Amino acid sequence: MQTNVQGPQRAAEALKVAGVWEGVSAAIAAGTVRGMSSILSAVMTANQTALGTDGMLRWKAFGTVLGAKLKELYDTGTLKTSEDWATLIDEGAQGLRAVK
Repeated sequence: MQTNVQGPQRAAEALKVAGVWEGVSAAIAAGTVRGMSSILSAVMTANQTALGTDGMLRWKAFGTVLGAKLKELYDTGTLKTSEDWATLIDEGAQGLRAVK
């Protein structure tokens, strides 16, 4: 399975996702989004807003791999606090901003 996003809109979509992830991170830091399920729901909603239906399809394989990694990090105790989640999402946003 190919996990990288293909297509000429990849960089623009990555910037959109980075922006909404930064918003989710800010909401976590402000305490308005708490707990793993609420955080993941906020990320999914933000992704849908940024990408729309077609974009979500292009990013599906990436999202599947990312979701599995997040579950692994949560299950092993790496993502314990809201601060941990906010940091991870901020770092993910930085990586997305680097997509060419």
